[in-house]
Amino acid sequence: METKKFWTYENKLLTLLFFVWGFVFVDRLALNFLFPFMTEELGLTNTHIGIIVSAFSLTWACSGWFGGLLSDKIGKKKNILMISVLLFSVCSLLTGVANGFLMLIIFRMLMGVTEGPVFPVAQSLLSVASSPHRRGFNMGLFQSSSTALLASFLGPIIIVALANTFGWRPTFFLTIIPGLILFFLIWKVVKEPVELTLKDEKPEEKVPLSLVLRNKNVVVSVFVAIFTVTWYLNINTFTPLYLVDKGISPTNMSFIMAALGLGGVLWGFGVPAISDKIGRKPTMIIFSFITAVAPLGFIFLGTSQMALLMIAAFIGNVGVGTMVLSMSNMPSESVPAKYVATAVGFIMAIGELVGGVGITALAGMAADKYGLVAPMWIAIVSTILCGFLAFLYYETAPIKINKQKLPQVTPTNTEI
Repeated sequence: METKKFWTYENKLLTLLFFVWGFVFVDRLALNFLFPFMTEELGLTNTHIGIIVSAFSLTWACSGWFGGLLSDKIGKKKNILMISVLLFSVCSLLTGVANGFLMLIIFRMLMGVTEGPVFPVAQSLLSVASSPHRRGFNMGLFQSSSTALLASFLGPIIIVALANTFGWRPTFFLTIIPGLILFFLIWKVVKEPVELTLKDEKPEEKVPLSLVLRNKNVVVSVFVAIFTVTWYLNINTFTPLYLVDKGISPTNMSFIMAALGLGGVLWGFGVPAISDKIGRKPTMIIFSFITAVAPLGFIFLGTSQMALLMIAAFIGNVGVGTMVLSMSNMPSESVPAKYVATAVGFIMAIGELVGGVGITALAGMAADKYGLVAPMWIAIVSTILCGFLAFLYYETAPIKINKQKLPQVTPTNTEI
């Protein structure tokens, strides 16, 4: 009997892209963990912080859309990925030389430009290389667990420890090291896809966006994405500042943020798995409301209740699982395969632009006017709104409904 090799190209690519995407989010969230060390020296207000995070989201969303289109048009996906990894690592290093708000926002906007193409390019590489029966598993591991484990769980512990030891500027300087290692590994491991479409699928057609938006679940997911991105960025941006301002030490803050990340490792797979058993819609409703546990715990638990704060953070990060459902699973199950890229791409872009750019900037202004508790309440309201919006979905889980009976996006049969 022939023994199957584990270290196939598919597994090599999955492992490499797991670390690439995770490191992208380490770079993205590192600034949030280091804000408590930077604000006084650079004279940053909460409004400045909200604008910096929003500006990054703006360039990230635009370059992600453009980078994906460019890679499809000219090919050379490997080269685009290599260049993106190298440039965003350089931009992360440059963050360490910023001397004020203006320089910091320029460097972070440049980082957004260079990081944006990584996800669509990596996703397309992994899709082509994946076995048909493993595509869902591969994409879930790549998209959710990598960021939760590397950026949200290990990130705050390591980054805050480095900042306590060396200072925040050298911490940014050190981020170029893993970037250079990943650049080299991409060059050695990644193969340029010979075929730009999956072997068992026809080439995707260009789909009018107006046709995709005739599907009810896609429209609901657009609004849910706005509030899930708002929740995610408010929690990850302002919680470190809020906890330190509340009297918690930077080290203990890093442990609470790590508990948040550890929850994300579990819930990133756990919530979609639960939805396979009880349905997508009830899972979205239940866990959207549970997501409010984290910011509520941060507000009402005392600084000495570390264990409870970490438990609240762990439980309250179920939102990463509902994010996977609303931005990937439900849209992809609601429309025919040839419409999925258009639907998911539009949902993610609007979520970043409105939730990441607009509302997060307003959250920073609210923090200056009403205190750092304001972004916590914004996160709470966002999760509650997601829960109520989830009632508008129609069910798509295979266990609950026959796929042949799902509403299809055609001119004569659409779900409005």
